Amino acid sequence: MKESKGMKKRMSKILSILLVSALVVSTGGVVQAADAEDAAAQVQAADGEAAPEEAQAEEVKEDVPAAVEEKVGTEEVKKEEVPEEKADEEPEMDMDILAADGAEEPETIDAFGLSKDLDVQATVARPIAVKMAVTGDEKLSESDVGVIRYTQDDVKGNGICGYSQRFDVTAKGTLYFHVATSQGTRLVSFGVYSDEALTQPVDSYKTISGDGGDSIECFKIPGAGTYYMGIYSNVSGTTEVSQIVGAEAIFYNGGDRTINAGNNAVGQKDAQTNYFKFKATKTGYLRVAGDTATSSYRVALCNSSKKALSGETYFSKTPTYGVTKGKTYYIKINSNANSKGGYKFKLDNVKISEKSGKSRAKAVNVKKGKTIKGTIQAGSGQADWYKFKLTGKKNVTINVTTGSNDALKIIVYKGGKKVGNGSTTVYNNATGKLYSSAKWSKGTYYIKVLRANGKSSGYYSLKWK
Repeated sequence: MKESKGMKKRMSKILSILLVSALVVSTGGVVQAADAEDAAAQVQAADGEAAPEEAQAEEVKEDVPAAVEEKVGTEEVKKEEVPEEKADEEPEMDMDILAADGAEEPETIDAFGLSKDLDVQATVARPIAVKMAVTGDEKLSESDVGVIRYTQDDVKGNGICGYSQRFDVTAKGTLYFHVATSQGTRLVSFGVYSDEALTQPVDSYKTISGDGGDSIECFKIPGAGTYYMGIYSNVSGTTEVSQIVGAEAIFYNGGDRTINAGNNAVGQKDAQTNYFKFKATKTGYLRVAGDTATSSYRVALCNSSKKALSGETYFSKTPTYGVTKGKTYYIKINSNANSKGGYKFKLDNVKISEKSGKSRAKAVNVKKGKTIKGTIQAGSGQADWYKFKLTGKKNVTINVTTGSNDALKIIVYKGGKKVGNGSTTVYNNATGKLYSSAKWSKGTYYIKVLRANGKSSGYYSLKWK
C-alpha cells in the first residue's frame, strides 16, 4: 500500500511539531498534546512544502528480534458495499431471492471502519485508541489515531527499542492494526504481545519501511485478557534510531454472542464453530447471507437450546429459514481457517403475512392469478393447504418461488389422488411449477405446501392460472 499525499502532508506536520516543541515523554515515547497549540502556528508552512519521496512498504526479515521470526502475509481483502436494510418491507418474491430484495453480498471484513490513511492531527497527538466493534451494527466512523515517537533510548526486550501499549478484551477475536511511518531511520515492526517488553508474541508480526511505510494487518487474539500492541525497531549497530509512527486499531469480537438483524462481523483466523443468539422480531423468514470469504462456511439454525432445527447449508446457497416472532434461535456457523482475519455476514428477518389452512378440510380458497405467500416454520411438520375450483375443463399451471435452507415440496390433489405432474420439489432459492399435461376436469383441487425433509424450512409464493 503506497503512502497517500494527505498522509505525507500530515506526517510532515507531525515532524515539524516534534522538532520545534520537543513534546516527547522520554519514558513512554508518546507525543503529548499539551503545548501543541503553541507550536501549531510554526507548522502551517508544512502544508505547502514538497512531500518526501514515496517509499514502497516491504517485508523483510533482517534487523528484527529472534523471538519474533514469523511474518504475517500481506494479502489484502476485497471490500464490497453492504446495502442498507429495508426493515419492514415485504419483498416481491421473484426468481432469485437476492434479486427480489435488492440485496448484495455483505462486504468483507477488510478493516472496514478504519480510515484509508491515518488522519494524524498534530494538535491532538495521543496514544493509540483501540476501538471495539459494536455487536449487531459493526461499522465505525474513522478511528482515533495515535502519534508516537521512539528512539534508541526506549529500550524493550530482545535488543529492540520502541513503544508498547496495553489493551484489554473480553473475548477472543481479531485486532486490525493500521500503522504508518514518517522519516524514520530503521525498519519498523509491529504486532501483538502478551507482555509489555514485547518478548512474547501472540501472533506473527509485520515489518515495514521506517520512512513512508503504511500497512493494515490483522492479528489473532486467542481469548479474553490483557495484551500489548508493539511498534519497534532493532537497536543493533551504531546508527541512531529516531522514529515517528501514526497508528490506529479496532477489535472484532470472535466469540459467541447475541446479535441483531443487519451486518455482523466475526474476528476469526482459526477454524472454529460459533453460536449466535438471535430473537426474531417478525414472523416470516430469516435469511443468512455471507460475504465472498464465507462461501465454504456452513450454517445451521438451532432452537433456544441449541438443538438443530435444520441441516447445515453452505453460505454460498444463502440459507433461508421460517421463523416466528418472539422466538429465540441460534445461528450456528462452522468456519474454516481464514488468513484474512475474519468474515462478515448479514441477517434479514422479513415479515410474511400468511393466510393458509392447516389441514385439507380448512384449505383456504385461492383465486386465479392471485399470488399467495407463506412460510414453513423451522422445526415444524405443519403443512399449508389451499384450494381452487374449475368450472370446466382447463389447462392449469401453478408457479412456485421458494427460499429455504434445503427444499420445499408442492403437491396438487383432486379427491385423494395427485394430479398434473404430481408434485414438484424446489431447492433453496429457486422457482418451480406444476402443470396439466391435459386439461383438468371440472371440480375442486387442493394445493399442499410442505417441507421436503425433516430439516427444511423457509418461505414460498405461488400462483395458479
